[in-house]
Amino acid sequence: RTVSRVVGGEVVREALAFFTAFEGMEQGFRDRTQRVEELLHSPSTAFVLVATPRAGATAEAVYFAERLANSGKRVAAVVENRTLPRFGVPEDLLSGKGAPDRRSSGYGALLANAGELDRASKDENHHIEWLAARVPEAIVARVPMIPGEVHDLAGLLQVADCLFPPAG
Repeated sequence: RTVSRVVGGEVVREALAFFTAFEGMEQGFRDRTQRVEELLHSPSTAFVLVATPRAGATAEAVYFAERLANSGKRVAAVVENRTLPRFGVPEDLLSGKGAPDRRSSGYGALLANAGELDRASKDENHHIEWLAARVPEAIVARVPMIPGEVHDLAGLLQVADCLFPPAG
């Protein structure tokens, strides 16, 4: 009665109707939970971890891989997402003789930028190799940085092409 006086009788009746509507549904929830649990523990189930090739993200991926392994679950693949391309700029061109002056040349600035991106890519590769060594049973796949967000079928198809390149 006190609750009814504070919030109103109609609110109390609606709340009771809401909870009454769920009566008898618990067993369905339990059954579905049991089926999901069985599926997660099935030998045919494997997990795919997705991480970016950065120190913190790869450390978290290793942590999750270890937790899954400790609970008897298998990590089949690791997807390294948003990786940088390798430009392969020779170091001697970046810093040695014949390198364009960064201050006076647009080409020099562009070359310096490519060198920085190449070094960042090498750093990413180090993190990817570190992760792969700690989850040796998993396939490691790389998805390059794709312009824009992947939020539609076209974006997913781009990712799929990276993971499963067309034969030919």
